[in-house]
Amino acid sequence: MQEPSRTSSTSPPVTDKAGHVPLLSGNYHAIAPDYPGFGHSDAPFPESFSYAFAHLADCLDKFTEHLGLARYLLYLQDYGAPVGFRLAIKARLRAPLPWVS
Repeated sequence: MQEPSRTSSTSPPVTDKAGHVPLLSGNYHAIAPDYPGFGHSDAPFPESFSYAFAHLADCLDKFTEHLGLARYLLYLQDYGAPVGFRLAIKARLRAPLPWVS
């Protein structure tokens, strides 16, 4: 399974149109992962990788476990919302509240 790439909080994602990541990064660690096949990540062939929202949520769940994140807040918008809501349900003890913009 391909792990999502991540950008640092000093380089907010293009999709952060509201500018929340720089505001949060002063007091929190802001992690803005790319989904596999999106952003700066490699794009596996659809024949060998499922781009379904549920699978992308599984990838992000493994990513947060790999980073050792005990608790985190999800910032959801646009295409990421269906993935984030699935992750919030799956990891509800670690991500208790999604933040929707």
